[in-house]
Amino acid sequence: MHRWNLTSLPHHTDDLFQDQLHDMMGHKFRVVALRHFPFMDYQPVSDEPGGPIIPKDCLDTRFITTFAAKLNFTYEMHEQREKQWGVPTDGKFNGMMGELQREETDFCMIAAPTPERLQVTEYSRGYPSTELIIVSLKPTVLPEYLALIRPFAGDLWFALLGSVVAWALLLWVLERAWRWVARGSGVKFNTALLYGWGALLEQPPRDLSVSVSGQILPVDEALSNVKKGGFSFLTFREYVSIIIASRYTDSLGNTPFYVSKTSVSMMAAFGWGTRKGAPFYPRFSQLMSLLEDAGITAYWKADVRVRRVRENRAAAALDTQANQMYTQQVDRRQVVLGLGQLQGAFYLLFLGCGISFLTLLRENLVHSHSPPQ
Repeated sequence: MHRWNLTSLPHHTDDLFQDQLHDMMGHKFRVVALRHFPFMDYQPVSDEPGGPIIPKDCLDTRFITTFAAKLNFTYEMHEQREKQWGVPTDGKFNGMMGELQREETDFCMIAAPTPERLQVTEYSRGYPSTELIIVSLKPTVLPEYLALIRPFAGDLWFALLGSVVAWALLLWVLERAWRWVARGSGVKFNTALLYGWGALLEQPPRDLSVSVSGQILPVDEALSNVKKGGFSFLTFREYVSIIIASRYTDSLGNTPFYVSKTSVSMMAAFGWGTRKGAPFYPRFSQLMSLLEDAGITAYWKADVRVRRVRENRAAAALDTQANQMYTQQVDRRQVVLGLGQLQGAFYLLFLGCGISFLTLLRENLVHSHSPPQ
């Protein structure tokens, strides 16, 4: 393996197993995987449980393709038969961890480290784990029939009306005091009330006072419930962001959903699980660290998401529909106003007519019951 004589100085032995670490001479690895996009995705060759799979473009596929070209090895990949990552029972795991524990496979794709798993497998940190976020419905525009009372909340409306009445009462008292002191003309309370309301609307009466005092189900079903309102969805950021961008976002970036900016990390990181004693484990861990430190892992992760969204949107022809809707909106430069846009004005007109009718009725009743002069 290495040659030197007894009288020479000791040689460095760092490259003692150079061929094994840097050139695996076409060795074929057996790899097990489960689908968890954007980290791992594949197409099964058949419906047989645990059968071979064809990897799709994803983060782990780019990892293993790069490693195979760098270290000169091949691989065959199969789906985990039970479709489980693995839980222990009396020290024995099922799922992917069980295959590694029994040395039926060399390494697995995306896996999370736990104290129990680290006792039976090696772990290579590959990328930060996915995060839990909350998806909720964005606030929508209020109906047109609420246009008259839309600016304020209910308690603010009551406070506003109370303030107008109090202001009108104070104005009426001051006007009465002015009449008593200066012998000037007074003002009725309803006049002071309407004057205060008009001043608030920046439309005061023309005849000003003569006195000086005068604001989580399946994704499709869950997102459907979120769109109905009164429902929020707790899910994984990486997974749901691709679905929202593919199916519920137009070409202008508009979406009915609000995705929380803060999130909760499930674990520190995800990576690959390797059977105990595997000689290639240190080299895999080293390459993953180099890719992460160089920023390639983060770049691949973002690029995989963008490519998948484009593929999904092209398949569903959402871009074409969104562009058609946008073109129609742009062409509608002149909009014919209908009852929906003008109903607030009609409500205000009916309110004014009702107040005028009641005022006229009161005056007639007072006049009819007053003694003749």
